[in-house]
Amino acid sequence: MQNRLKLINIFLFLLFCSVYAYAYEPKAKSSISLIGMNMDYREYDDNDLIKNSEKSAFRELIGFEVGYDFYFSRDANSYSEFDTNFMFISGETEYIGSLLYSNDPYGSYRGKTNNKIADIDMSYRYNYIANSTISFNYGLGLGFRYWLRSLSLSQEEFYYWFSLRPSFGLNMQLFSNLYVAPRVTYQYGILPQMHASDLSHTFTLGSANIVSITVPLNYELNRKIDLFVSYTYEEQTIEKSDVFQKGSYNYYEPDSTAKNQYLKFGVAFKY
Repeated sequence: MQNRLKLINIFLFLLFCSVYAYAYEPKAKSSISLIGMNMDYREYDDNDLIKNSEKSAFRELIGFEVGYDFYFSRDANSYSEFDTNFMFISGETEYIGSLLYSNDPYGSYRGKTNNKIADIDMSYRYNYIANSTISFNYGLGLGFRYWLRSLSLSQEEFYYWFSLRPSFGLNMQLFSNLYVAPRVTYQYGILPQMHASDLSHTFTLGSANIVSITVPLNYELNRKIDLFVSYTYEEQTIEKSDVFQKGSYNYYEPDSTAKNQYLKFGVAFKY
């Protein structure tokens, strides 16, 4: 409950900052949104059987996202933009698996995992205006993502990597003040790693890639303020890491997949 109150206070503070910035920055847009995340994460053994999993409902992983867009090189048929976004989510997931080093089967143990997820994105996009109601865009971004997975006081796993993020999307006017702007993004992970606290060792992951589809609905309240709701579906794939030998045991981070969903509710200020 205290964590949720902190997130609400952060949301209100950033909302104030966005309104304050509104009077000073031209040709730009700032946004802030509240987020709920549905996680479906699974790790697999060498026989492609599930070793353990993490699951959550939208209300169990919550956070916020702030963004800033700057528009330039605008003419009648096209314009370019640079945008940056920061997302932070925290909360609990349901762990299903087995106790560490027990060799018990999947499902023999259930518990709660504390999570912290952050994502930073900076991208350039070119927008082509087809007509008065539709435009297309494509771009390339750079990003950084981390996931702190606290399974217990003695076992924390810290995943992190940079990524290249090409994207393609469109913006279409549905009604006079209502727009839909679907976008597909591919995140190619660079230098993906995972630090295991119980082993005091950092593993190099084989890969860490994400494909995501985002569908936002934007309602233009007036010329300066938009309200929006956004749904994102993403599939994350992490390949098995290198092997770390300690004593007579070999350790590695296994293959994993995640099918995650995000719901965002926010406001954007144009100036």
